[in-house]
Amino acid sequence: MYLCVTQVAFGFQSSKGTISEPSQLLDGRKAVAHWTWNSGEQNPKNTYLLFRKTVDLNECPDSVVAYISAAAVADVYVNSKLVDRCPMNCDPEYQVYEKFDLTHWFQKGENVISAVVYNFGIGMHHRIPSRGGFFFQGKAILPDHSVVDINTDGSWLVSGESGWDSNTDLRTAGDASAPNLIGFIERFDARKADAGWMDVGFEDSGWERASVIGIPPIAPWNNIVMVERPILFREEVRPVDHWYLNGWVVYDFGTEVTGVPVIRLNTLEEGTDITIGTAERLLPDGTPDFHRRVNYEDHYITRMGDQEWNPFAWRGFRYVTMPVNSSIIIESISAVNRHFSVEDAGQFECSDPLLNRIWNAGRLTMKWCCQDTYMDTPWREQTQYIAGDSRYLQQYAFYTSGMSSEFLTRYNILSGAWSQRWMPDGSIRSRYPTDWLLGEGTSAYLVDYELEWILMVGEYYRLFGREDLVKQVYPNLEKLMTRYESLIGKAHGVLSDVPGWIVLDHPDTYPMDEQKEITALNCLYYGALNQASWFAREVMEDPENAQIWCDKARHLKDNIQKWLRCPIQHLYFDSYGSTQFSQQTQVYALLYGLVEKEDQETVIEYITSQDRHSEQSFAYYVVGSVFDTEEQWALDYIRKYWGGQMQLPTWNGGWHEGWNIADWGDIGSTSHAWCSGPTAILPQKVLGVEPVKPGWKVFRIKPHPGDLQWARGIVPSPFGDIAISWTRGNDQVNLTVVVPEGTSALIKTNDQGEVRVSSGTHRFSISL
Repeated sequence: MYLCVTQVAFGFQSSKGTISEPSQLLDGRKAVAHWTWNSGEQNPKNTYLLFRKTVDLNECPDSVVAYISAAAVADVYVNSKLVDRCPMNCDPEYQVYEKFDLTHWFQKGENVISAVVYNFGIGMHHRIPSRGGFFFQGKAILPDHSVVDINTDGSWLVSGESGWDSNTDLRTAGDASAPNLIGFIERFDARKADAGWMDVGFEDSGWERASVIGIPPIAPWNNIVMVERPILFREEVRPVDHWYLNGWVVYDFGTEVTGVPVIRLNTLEEGTDITIGTAERLLPDGTPDFHRRVNYEDHYITRMGDQEWNPFAWRGFRYVTMPVNSSIIIESISAVNRHFSVEDAGQFECSDPLLNRIWNAGRLTMKWCCQDTYMDTPWREQTQYIAGDSRYLQQYAFYTSGMSSEFLTRYNILSGAWSQRWMPDGSIRSRYPTDWLLGEGTSAYLVDYELEWILMVGEYYRLFGREDLVKQVYPNLEKLMTRYESLIGKAHGVLSDVPGWIVLDHPDTYPMDEQKEITALNCLYYGALNQASWFAREVMEDPENAQIWCDKARHLKDNIQKWLRCPIQHLYFDSYGSTQFSQQTQVYALLYGLVEKEDQETVIEYITSQDRHSEQSFAYYVVGSVFDTEEQWALDYIRKYWGGQMQLPTWNGGWHEGWNIADWGDIGSTSHAWCSGPTAILPQKVLGVEPVKPGWKVFRIKPHPGDLQWARGIVPSPFGDIAISWTRGNDQVNLTVVVPEGTSALIKTNDQGEVRVSSGTHRFSISL
């Protein structure tokens, strides 16, 4: 029988990953392999094809390097062992070709390369359709220096008899207006699958020869983007509990899993249709909730005897359920848990065990949402949001995973740049790749996310110090900046009547009064103008744009202060004409430098007086904006609200989409990394470590102990680890810091100033 996962493949962490610029060449050379498919439809819906090639090597190879791509996606195997799923989700115009070192997968004698290639055939919330295809270009070098080329062409074999039913419903078929989320329900008939099709010696005479499409670049794959990344980390995990209820057995893994359930059965009769459900949450009666919002019901039709199967589509889940059947012996239930191979480079620990648990929950949630791309949730959408969600994830992932997270951040920023091809005005899509819900009022174009893309590029440079990406996307940034000129209102000289959905703080459980001229949106624009001007001046040697954007920022600030600030309250209205002062608006004004020094105390007092008045994601900015002066309030806020979520019955080990998703109906997920704020805030503020110059060439250390007795941790940097620890004694903090070679640190020693130190180990006593 066909096994989607026959072995667990563990990721390696030696390579951080690279992404080439779009090219007509594959790793600097003209491609020689062909895109291939079968003789059927070019873009069939919900279709699985099996590809196979036997390669005979007279010696064990010294090296085998391959470039692999597929449309839409493929699980690739060598000698029945999974290599990885590839390529990462991409726009067909900038098709990704992934480079793999396959040396250790090959052996002397016959070898079989096989692949399950899946094609959606329609537009998805997180996919752009093109047409079906599979590409493999490999080269084996033998000990005698002879070369064996392994390239897809008409000699490869392909079969459509995969066992899957292509005539199944979308997982959101119950609601015609719902976006095409995740894909289609799976129905797999083990009786129709070719057993052993990945093995050497399999009888494949009934398979057809692959149809040749052509050598890339070829439409719709008009550009080549070569990617080299670590193989996804995978581990097999087991349930911690199970129970029987209303004729069903429920397996509980104890925490969220991102991957697929694996069932191992012995059946006494063939043709039994087993319903398998996966869910993040339980219904009130204790059964898994696997039908609402996304239908995670799959079907496996048995053959006789021992068998093993898992769905092709991965997902986020905690519970697995299936009916009890006397003809079926369940030998085991497990799951293959997967995520991007990020390193546990950052560390944080302090004297409060609750804060430690909160920090670690953020690290775990980040891994759930770090897959082939950043994504908002593995359960519902698996969508890469450009900036917005991913701007949060960039910060959190850096403090937990350091340089090993750079690849995902880079791809997110590049995806935003490449998405400009769809709109002539310079707009970038706010989720990408995507081919669903593209109109006004959807999440395809969010003006605040577009502004945050510019800010995210700036934060990328400060964290990773990679100037090359800034230079690559600067033309896109320049084009995007022109978009906002047409959105400036004549009456007050600020962004006005901006089309589409404005998020700012999402969802609208803590609504802001968003009228035509929205203060928070203009604060973002002010920040983006300043960031763009800085890039033009400091990186691009473009003084003309630097001055233009600087002047626009100055005029915008004057107009915000004149029209959107209340001179009596010394606060900022949510919008022109509004009488509401939301917490979020004050935070935006404070974060982006619009609050004058004489008003800062009033604004901070107002923010803290509102207590919890933003959603969990934006609370990262709420807490961060006031931590320098209100450290105890900030620590108590984290304990009360993030700590409080850990007590909810829906707690799955990581952060939810919002504070209380029980109030959201069937929408909210229990796996949303954009709510992992403390995982960055605690090292940023409690350890007090933040960059001053790009790439941490210079960084500042200014601990905020609050009521904590000690804290220690590691903040990774491009130059090496920044190790810091402090203990509290009497009226001072005793600080030890290890400054990496090639960097220097500014140590805040008292209210009057700071000391600059170079690399090495340093100790200070700081007065409180």
